[in-house]
Amino acid sequence: MPAFFNGLLFGLVFIFAIGPSFFLLIQNSIEYGFKKGVLIALGISLSDMLFVTLTLVGVAAFFSNPEYAQVLSLIAAAILGVFGIYSFFRRPVIHSTDTLIKGHGALRFILKGFLLNIFNPTIALFWITLSSTISTNYAYTWTEKTWFFAGLLVTILSTDLSKAYLANHVRSFITVRSVKIFNRLVGSVLVIFALSLIFNLGL
Repeated sequence: MPAFFNGLLFGLVFIFAIGPSFFLLIQNSIEYGFKKGVLIALGISLSDMLFVTLTLVGVAAFFSNPEYAQVLSLIAAAILGVFGIYSFFRRPVIHSTDTLIKGHGALRFILKGFLLNIFNPTIALFWITLSSTISTNYAYTWTEKTWFFAGLLVTILSTDLSKAYLANHVRSFITVRSVKIFNRLVGSVLVIFALSLIFNLGL
């Protein structure tokens, strides 16, 4: 099967993937609407594309260096912790429209998804491990590997957009109280992710 379609199929594994980016995507889709969820998904996808590019040119090994990985883990823990505390204490709001409101431009949402994903050392390790696995089990040329990752990214972005759509679709059934509870859940989960990164560093 062509490498691109292999990538498309392989990406289906991540339909049920749950991590910090998943909670951020669902939270923003519920509170701000589908368009904001799309922007978060695009930010996540851009960071994935960057990791794939670095992996293909061999620069991604930088992230696996223990010295740099420790610094990145601390940065990731700080970012996750800030996002988590902010989500926990933020005032719950369900906007009635899906338009960009003052102070919430498109770039802000894209950066949210990008930053939360790009500084997650687990994501970097995932792409490096996947690249090594593909190189070991498939006799792909560099071009075929590029097509494989392209297919994989298409599937991941498509599933993220589907999650945003579904989250937005249930907005009409969600109350401010339930958003408050969900925000506290998201905040707690993000803080737990941050603490786990610090714990793994032996701090």
